[in-house]
Amino acid sequence: MQNLSKIVSSSTKAATQKNLNIYLFIIILFCDYNINLDIYLMSKYDPLYNYLTKIPSDVSEKTLTFDEIEEIINDKLPPSAYNNRMWWGTMPKVEKRSQSKAWLKAGWKVAKAKLPEKWALFQRLV
Repeated sequence: MQNLSKIVSSSTKAATQKNLNIYLFIIILFCDYNINLDIYLMSKYDPLYNYLTKIPSDVSEKTLTFDEIEEIINDKLPPSAYNNRMWWGTMPKVEKRSQSKAWLKAGWKVAKAKLPEKWALFQRLV
C-alpha cells in the first residue's frame, strides 16, 4: 500500500490531498475487485471499437475509407495514418497503440491499408 501511495503521489504532485485520497480509493477499489482499468480509460478510437463490435458476426471483412473512420471517431486521423503503413499494422507491441488496441479488442485486424486510395480493409480475427 505504501508503494502504491508513493507511485500515485509522485505522478500527481500537483493534486491536493483530497484528490490523492480519491485516486487511491479508486485504485484500491479496482484492484480489490479485479476490474480491468483499460475498459474505463477512454480513447479517441473507442467509437471505432464500438462500431466494429456491432458488425454482424457473419461479416468477416469490412472496408472503411479514412473519411468513414473519421466520421466514426468524430475526429481527424493523424497525418501518420495517411503516410505511414505501420500506423495500420498489427505487429508485436502494436496493441499498445490506441488505434490498434481498438480494433484488436473488437476482434478485428487491418489486413490491408491503401494510403493513396485512403481506405483500410478490416478482417475479423478467427
